[in-house]
Amino acid sequence: MSEDTELLQIARDEAVKKMALAVSSFNYRLKALRKFTQHKGNCDLNPC
Repeated sequence: MSEDTELLQIARDEAVKKMALAVSSFNYRLKALRKFTQHKGNCDLNPC
C-alpha cells in the first residue's frame, strides 16, 4: 500500500513539474510575442 502511495506521489510531482514547465514556457512565448508585436507596431509608425 505504501509503495502505491509513493508511486502516486512521484507521478503527481512529475505532472506538477511538467505543468509548471509548460506554463512558464507558455508565459515566455506570450511575452516574446507581445514584445514582437509591440516592435512591429513601432516599426509601422517609424520604420526601423
